Amino acid sequence: LSTTTMASCEAAPEYVVVDDGPWERLVVRYGAATAVADRAVSLEWIVVFDDERRVVDLIPFGPIPGVADPYSAFPLRVCFPTVADPQGLGEPSLERIARDVWRRYHALQLEALGVDEHELGARVEGLTVAAAIPLTSSSKRREWELALRVSRGDGLVVEAAVTVREDNAVTAARITRRPDRDAFPATAAAFNNGDGVPTVGSSLVAYATALRRSIAEPWRRRRGVCDELRRTRVVVDLDDVDYARVAALLQVVVVKRVSPPPHNSCHGGIVNDGEAPAKAAPKRVTHRTLAVLDARFAGDFPDKPPSLTLRDFRTGEVTRLDRDRQRYSPRWDDRRIVAELVDHACAHLVGVAGGSSPRSDLAAPVVVTAVPLGAPVVAASGSSSSSSSLGSSSFASGDSTPQGVVTAVASALSGRAVHADVFQQHDRSSSGV
Repeated sequence: LSTTTMASCEAAPEYVVVDDGPWERLVVRYGAATAVADRAVSLEWIVVFDDERRVVDLIPFGPIPGVADPYSAFPLRVCFPTVADPQGLGEPSLERIARDVWRRYHALQLEALGVDEHELGARVEGLTVAAAIPLTSSSKRREWELALRVSRGDGLVVEAAVTVREDNAVTAARITRRPDRDAFPATAAAFNNGDGVPTVGSSLVAYATALRRSIAEPWRRRRGVCDELRRTRVVVDLDDVDYARVAALLQVVVVKRVSPPPHNSCHGGIVNDGEAPAKAAPKRVTHRTLAVLDARFAGDFPDKPPSLTLRDFRTGEVTRLDRDRQRYSPRWDDRRIVAELVDHACAHLVGVAGGSSPRSDLAAPVVVTAVPLGAPVVAASGSSSSSSSLGSSSFASGDSTPQGVVTAVASALSGRAVHADVFQQHDRSSSGV
């Protein structure tokens, strides 16, 4: 007894060759290693060899499920061209015959169901019908259980066993292969919550389209948001497979105009007769905050916004932002979503920086201005003032390497250029930034 599994996905059945004494029997396991493996069908043929071990005939061994007349359904010269090949000797010929048996049986079942596999694949991207098993039903309408395999194109494959009537209506379905939780966390979360599983009761095309959309559409939306954030910000961490998370640098510059308490010329706080308190000139205090904005996409995106956390670059303090307070709509495009989540994060940073003063002896009023990383910094006084770009030259160059990020971050915090040798010296003298 010998067992072989073919490598091709299109025709990858298991087959065995059984020695029955005077003849050899070829058994092809149709549907094995698919979503309908529990209903796999055995297609058995007696192989007739000549004296030179060439296959000269195939005789059906027992009934074939779903096929009334095997001889007419499997014409020898048409369905098994390798039989007429004089060079087809021994086991390689049997492997090709097993592939021919699988393909012919597969085509017969789809034809009986009224499904054009090429047309179905053209209408639903990434869809493959791995097997179609005829079912024994007491109803007047015939039924098949199809093994559907849907690929997203990035390594993610979802498989489903779908029961379809001869009128192409889906009556039952079950997901047999779900997304891997480690490789595809956001997509797996949607399936575990039941959000990614389409309902039955529709046609085969509609079900397959919904299954494809459930794994592709949220992924496309997440990728769009990540790409927009990468285009406009400095991204320091990115899940570039499932796009379940992205982290970017945010800088908020708060310029405060503060007026000190009134100052008089007397001592001890007593105002001299006839003297008005001296008005002190307002002072401007600049407070820069650099933080890492971390966005995590759950299985409910794009219906719900991503969860946001902020990590202060200096202190390492982590703050979780309230997702319910974030302005969001699933109808927004990627640019609007990114703009709103960045504004939401910057508003929090401004509130933290504006709520306390760097010097306790400086009192209100306070005026603040938030500036994202790489944007020009404008004074909050309202008067004309020069603007500068904090770290814009480093970030605009697109240098997102660790050295480039640290150089740009240090430049933004210090307001001066930081050279590569300074970074290298720091790296040698400490455990990291």
